[in-house]
Amino acid sequence: MAQENAMTRIAIQIRLMREKAGLSQAELAERIGTKQGAIARLESMTYGKYSMAMLQRIAEYFDVVAWVEFVPFSTLLQRTEDLSPEALTPASYDEQYGKDE
Repeated sequence: MAQENAMTRIAIQIRLMREKAGLSQAELAERIGTKQGAIARLESMTYGKYSMAMLQRIAEYFDVVAWVEFVPFSTLLQRTEDLSPEALTPASYDEQYGKDE
């Protein structure tokens, strides 16, 4: 259950960030140097073969942080109570702190 939850969460987050930016899978793929099929796999809730390198490329593009940690199940349950798009779509650095002038 925990692994499925993590896979689902990552897949949804990637899709939500991409859609928020108004990008197709092909456009995101081009911007991070991969193929559309790779983005489609990452957005699949059953894929689960994420590499830290690819997650970091996506995070850098969207100006967020890819964060992986080991936590107890109680923490997992707390963090997955709210699966709304608002809760799953991280704000970029600029959205949180404003653009540099």
